[in-house]
Amino acid sequence: MNNNKGNSNMPPSYSPSDGSASSPVSQQQTRRTAGSRARRNHQQNLQHHSQQNQPLDQTRVNQTRLNQTRVEPASILPTREDMYQPNYNNAYRTALNPTPGMENYDNSYDNSTENPQSYSPQSGRVGGNGGQGNRVNSANFSDSSGNSGISGGRFGNSGGNFGNSNSGLSSAGANFAQGSSGKKRNVFKIVRRTLLFLIIAFLLFAIFLVFTINKNLHHEKMLTGRSDDNATTWLLLGSDARDGTAGGTADDIPGYRTDTILMLTKPQSGKSSLISIPRDSLVTVNGTYMKINAVAMTAGWSALTGAVETITGLKVDHVVLMGFAGVENIVNALGTVDLCYDYDVDDPDSQMHWKAGCHASNGAEALAFSRMRYADPKGDFGRNDRQRQVISAISKKTASPSVFLNPFKLKKVSDAGLNALTVDENANVWSLYQMMKTFRSATGDGGITGSVYYTNPGYSVASLGSCVLLNDQKNLDLFKQLADGTYSSNTAGGLSS
Repeated sequence: MNNNKGNSNMPPSYSPSDGSASSPVSQQQTRRTAGSRARRNHQQNLQHHSQQNQPLDQTRVNQTRLNQTRVEPASILPTREDMYQPNYNNAYRTALNPTPGMENYDNSYDNSTENPQSYSPQSGRVGGNGGQGNRVNSANFSDSSGNSGISGGRFGNSGGNFGNSNSGLSSAGANFAQGSSGKKRNVFKIVRRTLLFLIIAFLLFAIFLVFTINKNLHHEKMLTGRSDDNATTWLLLGSDARDGTAGGTADDIPGYRTDTILMLTKPQSGKSSLISIPRDSLVTVNGTYMKINAVAMTAGWSALTGAVETITGLKVDHVVLMGFAGVENIVNALGTVDLCYDYDVDDPDSQMHWKAGCHASNGAEALAFSRMRYADPKGDFGRNDRQRQVISAISKKTASPSVFLNPFKLKKVSDAGLNALTVDENANVWSLYQMMKTFRSATGDGGITGSVYYTNPGYSVASLGSCVLLNDQKNLDLFKQLADGTYSSNTAGGLSS
């Protein structure tokens, strides 16, 4: 008995042993019936087109054949029990496609509904994967085009991979850019940290140097009680005290003389000035005539400061004294200084041996340069000019980057200066720094240099010899203008009537 009798929509059952269908109609009969129906319909279609005298549309014929021979899937759907039987798949495909050459009809039809031109009537086969390729490339495929569809799919995947490669390159480029940016940031960080370290180190060294200088400055009472003026002034002194340098020792010539006397003035506004006072200038101290270079040894440093204040009419704010040894040691610490003189000199008294022109001079040469006066046509006035030149050269070399930015050399120069300098009771590092700035300004292009006014450079006084007679009133007028910043010329002083 057939369990499916009376129900034509139920699919045939399958044998679990060999997978063959146990339908009342055999597979051969089914194929014969379906084939006869297809041939009959095909002949009718040909007859119809011949009657209409129209060209045969093979595509429509193929479509008609497909529609007439297609077995509705709903009429042959297997049961759940059938799906779990061995060899079910092959047997079901045989029952589903009984017509020869139509084994793959079902998949072909599904693809042909999307693109009917993809069906090949020669093989009755449409590549399922080719359909997929057709969706990607929108082209017509035969059996070979089905394979092309697969290739197209693969090409599409390759294209995807290629796109991914581009994305990878983009990512690599982004990473490279980020890496380069990161490297730049790291370089900037290193530079900033290095600069910060150098600044901190320099500040610490400056603090140490200031503390050391302040601690080791040799102070002497040198100031008077004169009231302040508008300008700031420094009295710069050079002593010929014999300390083992060229010229003898203290045992050879007792006492000392202040052979270098310079008045440095900084007004509140206007030009700074550096004016020399001749060592043989005639002054009166406590009612006694004497040369100004002997005042300090005779009456003390404060008396010398008071004598200068009398000549200038200004208060002396600070005093700096340097001996012969100081000049030599400081220049040696600096290495050399550039000095110029227009005459050949061979002076045994000062031991200056010079060829006309400019030379880089060491400590001993700079000392002889600042001491020589007998071989100078201008005498003591010429020596004052050369002394200003030596001090200016020392100041310029000390402020140069090769010294100022070199902690080791700067320390060496400061040590040499500390051993040679004696300052007033109120002096400190700041006042010395201000003095150096003012000195450079005064000896620069915009500064004022010269000497006090005098009326007779060879004025004779009993027991004193030849002296320099000063013009007191004219000197007071000169220094008032210098203190007020109203003096216009770049040179000052000299012989006057």
